[in-house]
Amino acid sequence: MKFKKKIAVLLAAGIILSGTAGYSVSVPVSAIDCTEEMFKMLAMINQARSEAGASSLTATATMTRAATARIQEVTENFSNLRPNGSQGYTIMDDFDIDYTIGGENDAFGYSTAEKMMDAFLNSEKHKEKIIDSRWNYVGVSVTEYNGKVYWVQLFADEVGADTLPISQPTVTSPELGDVNGDGLINAQDAALILTDSARIGSGYSGVLYGEQQQRADLDGDSKRTASDAAMILKYSAYLGTNGKQSLKEFFGLS
Repeated sequence: MKFKKKIAVLLAAGIILSGTAGYSVSVPVSAIDCTEEMFKMLAMINQARSEAGASSLTATATMTRAATARIQEVTENFSNLRPNGSQGYTIMDDFDIDYTIGGENDAFGYSTAEKMMDAFLNSEKHKEKIIDSRWNYVGVSVTEYNGKVYWVQLFADEVGADTLPISQPTVTSPELGDVNGDGLINAQDAALILTDSARIGSGYSGVLYGEQQQRADLDGDSKRTASDAAMILKYSAYLGTNGKQSLKEFFGLS
């Protein structure tokens, strides 16, 4: 196997524009749509790169998963070092991302992608990371935890096999049970509900927002729980027997 030396591209831990150690801002973020804000940030990253004459970055599913794992570390201990003492960008190793050069931006205290990117771009070190011409791939994650919004940007020159870009889900006519809006009701929808429920139970923001939440609340209790996921799995099994009833008909829902 060809050995690739991982070249660290280091940042200051987070973005502390006030110059005060431990700076944080509590913001009203109960309505923040983390998925939407993530895609907004991805677009603004590429806009900033275009204005600087750098090529656009591709956000892949694996890079996004790595950023999501990294942001959970950041919420527990805000640092550019991981719990094992290594640099934050090395989270990509855990996901078998085959990079040579990696970098990271992380921050908290800004409630929207616009505000966060404005802060990043007004910080020389963070801006340099965003417009660095060596990058080809990016992963972004945003979450709300204990009244603060946290952000992570991961950058890599290479990623290996996973080069397919993620795309923002579009919702046309909501259908109960079709949580991810792909036109199907299956185990993927149940998994999203369980992930959403687990994150909320751990004090993090959920992964479902707006119409996704409505489509996930099958039992009508205004929550997304294992009960809703179980209903989806039961209905999915019914469809596997060539069942023709709609989900509402199957469960007798109005």
